[in-house]
Amino acid sequence: LKYLVIHVLTCFLLTTAQAEQYSSQSQSQVEQVLLITAQQLAQQPTNRVLRFRYAKASYQLGNQDVAKYHLRVMMRTSQSENELKQLTAAYATVTADSLWSFGMNLSILPSTNINKVSSNKFFDTSSGRFYIGDAAGEKSGAGIKIGSRLSYQSILPNSVFLTSGFEINRSQYPASRLNNVDASVSLKFEKRYVAGVRQVTPYIRRHLYDASPTTNADSFRYGIKFSNEHYLTSSSSVTGTFSAEYREHDNLSYLNGDFYNTSLSYQGELSKATELALNIRLTHNYPKQEHLKYRGVSLEGVLSRRIGALGIAGINSNLGMRQYQGEFPFLWKTREDRSASIGTSFKALKVEIFDVSPKLSCQIQQNWSNVALYDFKSTDCAIVFEKNF
Repeated sequence: LKYLVIHVLTCFLLTTAQAEQYSSQSQSQVEQVLLITAQQLAQQPTNRVLRFRYAKASYQLGNQDVAKYHLRVMMRTSQSENELKQLTAAYATVTADSLWSFGMNLSILPSTNINKVSSNKFFDTSSGRFYIGDAAGEKSGAGIKIGSRLSYQSILPNSVFLTSGFEINRSQYPASRLNNVDASVSLKFEKRYVAGVRQVTPYIRRHLYDASPTTNADSFRYGIKFSNEHYLTSSSSVTGTFSAEYREHDNLSYLNGDFYNTSLSYQGELSKATELALNIRLTHNYPKQEHLKYRGVSLEGVLSRRIGALGIAGINSNLGMRQYQGEFPFLWKTREDRSASIGTSFKALKVEIFDVSPKLSCQIQQNWSNVALYDFKSTDCAIVFEKNF
């Protein structure tokens, strides 16, 4: 798998397809068209002619992101292959003026149990009882994560969208063993079809920790991800995803092995202002160490609602379980974990700091395990700022 990903990442070259340019008009004329069309589109949101006219006017005024958004909405609801090709050509024209995109993010991450350590005081084994309270202990604190991403998009023959990306993040915590840098490079191949879109994304990810070189979890991850989103309506879809990666650690070789993830999700509108997302996920982790191998399943639900012009509020919950293989050392039994969480979030639209609207979220999490070391609870929050250029 590792060599397959490296081969895919290094064998493809970026190319750009150009499409016929929009006709030119004076700026004042275009602004008038945009204003009138916006009013009409608000009354007739399903009118494709109006939406295309709005995308065209936005592009002529230099608002490529707005134009691309409305063209993607139209591609999502294309009625024929010919119409999809025409929209793809228009999208290629807009993309040609904004091939590069850049983004930055800053997250402040307070937690009541920043190390996610056991809530138990004792660890009973076949060799006796060990006191773990003082050695571990729940500690509150806040971490900071700052990152940036750069991507380049082009259109390949046969209406295939290609996005190459680079991302790097730095995480800083009071617990030095958690401090790390992670960076990734990826290529995303995207093919749209009537009523859906398919994606293939090979990637390489590198994790570097500040801890001692002999004990840290520095690693490479070589992966590939496949997804297929099928549109049920103009506002709902079902997506199937499968990813596979090989994890290779510099020092902790017993953690080396394959990791697989399969998920099926639904997203749709319950009303004009309310959205529901559901997801079921299966995971398989196969490191060399037998007692660390596991199979897991999780169920997640997210309900979000727009509150006028103030922002978007949400509530989410998750249930999960993991069944490990191999007997846990000194216990002579396999480990079993159960987890549950519930959280809320709010994306402010009226509040801006340095032209960025923050997103706030908090989550209460509980993990139960038949191995005392892995019983823990925590309340984790996040204040996230994201800016795209």
